[in-house]
Amino acid sequence: MIKKTILIALVTISFFLIGFTKEEAVKILEGKNIKVSEESFAAAYENQDPKAMALLLDAGIDPNIKLRGDMYFTHIMFYISLGDPLDRRLADYRRVALKMLDKGMNVNPKGDFVPLLTAANAAWPEMVQALIKKGADVNSIDSNGCTPLIAAIQKNNVNIVKILLAAGAKKEGSIKREKDGKTKVIPFKKIVQEMNNEKLEQLLFPPKR
Repeated sequence: MIKKTILIALVTISFFLIGFTKEEAVKILEGKNIKVSEESFAAAYENQDPKAMALLLDAGIDPNIKLRGDMYFTHIMFYISLGDPLDRRLADYRRVALKMLDKGMNVNPKGDFVPLLTAANAAWPEMVQALIKKGADVNSIDSNGCTPLIAAIQKNNVNIVKILLAAGAKKEGSIKREKDGKTKVIPFKKIVQEMNNEKLEQLLFPPKR
């Protein structure tokens, strides 16, 4: 039973990471009566079918397609950030996100969507490293003034903070906070202090000798 479980796991991992040629993926999809189209990708997402999403990416679907104005990568990463660790599909969604990156996803798109910030919010160090390796801007800023480093700080994720700092992230930026109908700008140092995390403070503001 254990050997069978391990074999299934290895097959699943190979399915996502190795994938198929375009011709193979198209043939498999035809056998499932799935057309290679953005509509099919949307349906696979709505039906929570990451395997079909992976096949469609192998079949040539653009990894930069959008859902309600945001790249699908954003929605997948949001699902990952909120996902139940016991949900077996979580690992599949992670592999779909990595496949989107491998298939040419734009890591520095124009607009509010910041892939690296999204990965930091999802507390996923492997994706943060993969995005940096692909050339993601470690100092990118969203419309709220937030940076990937600030997102990692707000998650209290020391590991990702270290990764971003090593890649050249600047200790700057701010976030906007709405209260009583007024917008308040919270500066970088205040954001760090609000986390009440001694390790973060020492890492970001080491004592002078």
